[in-house]
Amino acid sequence: RLAREYIEVRESIVDAAKKFNLEPLKQKLLSDPAPSVRTKAAKAFDLPAPPPPKPGVSPFLNAEPGPKKLLLETTKGRILLTLFWEDAPIHCANIIDLAQKGVYNGTPWHRVLSNFVIQGADPRGTGWGDAGYNIRDEINRRRYKRGTLGMPKAGKDTGGAQIFITHIPTPHLDGRYTVFGEVTEGLTVIDLIEPGDLILKAVPQ
Repeated sequence: RLAREYIEVRESIVDAAKKFNLEPLKQKLLSDPAPSVRTKAAKAFDLPAPPPPKPGVSPFLNAEPGPKKLLLETTKGRILLTLFWEDAPIHCANIIDLAQKGVYNGTPWHRVLSNFVIQGADPRGTGWGDAGYNIRDEINRRRYKRGTLGMPKAGKDTGGAQIFITHIPTPHLDGRYTVFGEVTEGLTVIDLIEPGDLILKAVPQ
């Protein structure tokens, strides 16, 4: 499970290991279970980049299309998401499965950046949690507009549970993060969300 936890922290440790030439720490970072940590460590110490990991079989790879909408009942109001099953079936099946299991209920919007995104649905509520597995990227022709639904990740094919919704068009995310839905009702609610506000309930429609 370490491969999916505190990745950003471990990436930042690379800088300290390089600055102070901490050889034992250097070796640990070069063999870290997270590809992004190993890659950063190799670059920092002028070593060949490690080979990319072989992708596993994504959960929901052959999932049939399910509910096309997901209602997020939040402390600031209701947000209705329409899912793009035809463009990102794995992501859509994943979010519906987690919602049906109640994983999102009571989770906070832990990260809010004005004129950028609201981010939440972390099962741990800290910003460091995940679904316990990774799903593959499904990069498609959809673009990040106001109210677009995406999934944060820590590298290629590392999505899981968390989601984000954009406040404004964010073209720098296009082609990098999977677009798998959009807000079709309650768009103004995303402007009201503050850090710590809750997803009270996620209900497939």
